[in-house]
Amino acid sequence: MSIKLVTFGFKYGRPECNHFTDVSWIPNPWRNPNKDPNEIIFNTEGVMEMIDNLVNYIKSIADKDRCIFGVGCSSGRHQ
Repeated sequence: MSIKLVTFGFKYGRPECNHFTDVSWIPNPWRNPNKDPNEIIFNTEGVMEMIDNLVNYIKSIADKDRCIFGVGCSSGRHQ
């Protein structure tokens, strides 16, 4: 099983992936440099549920499909 994860900004164009998710709804931690980025992201309501759902989805397709999964945001700085 091989899984490739690609992070990208939509404003730079979509990379060649066969599965995508958009994380633009998560607050951009780079806009608040005085706080821990992990704290901002992981304390956002719905983030842990989204991660659990994505992990389950990837597990369900990983052995059936070439899995190149793109995680995109509008600014390109969520990485």
